[in-house]
Amino acid sequence: MVETGSSVTYSPPQWLDKKFLDEHLQKYHQNMEIQVINFDVKPAVGKGENYFSCIHRVNVTFISSGNNATKKGDTTNISLIVKEESTDEWLVQTSAQFHIFDKETEFYREISSKINKILNELGEEKLFAELIGVCKLKKIMILEDLSADGYRILPVKDGFNFEETKALLKRIATFHATCAVLQEEKSDIFVTFKYGHISRGADAFKDYYPLTLDAVIEIISEWPDFAVYVEKLRRLRNRIYELGCQAYDLNLNHFNTLNHDDLWGPNFMIKTRDGSPEKPFENVKLIDFQFAYWSSPTTDLFYFLNSSVNEALRPERFDELVQFYHEQLVDFLKRLNYKKRIPTWPEFQEQYYERRILGFISSCLIQPFMLNNTEEATFDIILQDNDIGLKARRGFYKGDKFQENLRKLIPFYDQLGTFD
Repeated sequence: MVETGSSVTYSPPQWLDKKFLDEHLQKYHQNMEIQVINFDVKPAVGKGENYFSCIHRVNVTFISSGNNATKKGDTTNISLIVKEESTDEWLVQTSAQFHIFDKETEFYREISSKINKILNELGEEKLFAELIGVCKLKKIMILEDLSADGYRILPVKDGFNFEETKALLKRIATFHATCAVLQEEKSDIFVTFKYGHISRGADAFKDYYPLTLDAVIEIISEWPDFAVYVEKLRRLRNRIYELGCQAYDLNLNHFNTLNHDDLWGPNFMIKTRDGSPEKPFENVKLIDFQFAYWSSPTTDLFYFLNSSVNEALRPERFDELVQFYHEQLVDFLKRLNYKKRIPTWPEFQEQYYERRILGFISSCLIQPFMLNNTEEATFDIILQDNDIGLKARRGFYKGDKFQENLRKLIPFYDQLGTFD
């Protein structure tokens, strides 16, 4: 099948055929007599919504000749998500540097089922989709399609409101707490989860931060009342990546856990009551663990709060929201009988503000790219240190909303001493 959109023609990969589906469904159900009798493949996300993977939604009808998993003669309809590595050369090289495929498959194979089991024992909803299969050779992963159970990604342009943000923070705290307990029980369980977006060991994005800061400096240079900030940001330019690395560095004196490190709207699958986006959330699940890494959970908080919440909450209610997260984290760690020291609120707040540079980076350099980028501005263009690259990066800040955010957030982070 071929689907044509406004600018993209979609053709399913040739390897995604009956034989491929038969093999993985037979292995998953432990029934070699399963046979796919019909399937349909469509793109699962729009262009630019997942940079490192091509994601397909596959509706499958199969018949079983019977074992304990599927009764004889049953016809079953299921929906699957099939992720394959992008074929873009820069993305392939970057994926290898961050071990994206290996890390995400290890998470779903070794970690997510353990967390789901813990939550089930506590009477809590599962946090993750179920893994159906993996093809290491082709770097393909097959997952349960959560949308078949009423989950969906909500639009992110306007951001989450206060109550929605609290609901998401509660699930984030649950994720962080259970990972901390898993590491307490098995100290090396997250040893391969080394590299987040900003890392000393994987620096594919290193040039993005000073180059995008150049675009910000050029924009605010046109604002006479921002002259003092222009000078501060110019002095920050050559230090910004190192400061980011310091914020990402593991501090053994702080509370640490597994970070998702890409916590923004499209990586939450949300089920609303009665299926209405206007109703409160019934449940939330997390997806996409390509950049997960071990360090302070404040990294996830800065990324989420500065990328995904409504502008009316940024930054006026950040402290209130971070304190709510801390309360949920402490409560869940206690429920799980966590034996290590749990930071008090003043201690956690101090750990949070030590990494305040991540707030500036997330809000002023990353969020505009996430929400206001164009399909034409690929990473190889964005990372060019020339007029073409600068034009693409300036494009992130088109529109009053993004420039108003700069006017509000640059002074806020300056008052915290972020640029000193």
